[in-house]
Amino acid sequence: MLIADEPTSSLDVTLQAEIRGRLKTFCKEFRPSMILITHDMGIVARMADEVAVMYAGNIVEYTNVKDLFQNHYHSCTWGLFQSIPRLDRPNRRFQPIQGNPPDMLNLPSQCPFLPRCAKATTQCRVEPMPPLRELSPGHKVACYNTMDTRWTSSYDDED
Repeated sequence: MLIADEPTSSLDVTLQAEIRGRLKTFCKEFRPSMILITHDMGIVARMADEVAVMYAGNIVEYTNVKDLFQNHYHSCTWGLFQSIPRLDRPNRRFQPIQGNPPDMLNLPSQCPFLPRCAKATTQCRVEPMPPLRELSPGHKVACYNTMDTRWTSSYDDED
């Protein structure tokens, strides 16, 4: 098992490409399972088969890479996609996730993303964090507010 925690963070694009190449070569040669920990959705798109989006130590969305880029249901995942620069829309405004991460030593009984979530419902405020549930084959989300809806992001839509 290979665990790579932010292997390309703070590197220029040339070094990033070299690290990606070395990781791919290593994986082809030795065929380990690899856990890639990153906030860089470009690295995820190039290197991952399956993705678990985590927040405060919990998996909030899990699916294959293609499905995640086409359909993201959790507001934390939506926030990640808002951080992707678009060359075709250089004037697009990034939409940061409001608020602060929770205190990991004093997590709430509800979803830890609740104070930062734009889609929170009453159920989110009174129930414990929901378990992962399958919305479509292989696509699981830990959220009460996913009834046949997905986030529409400026990453997907036209201005």
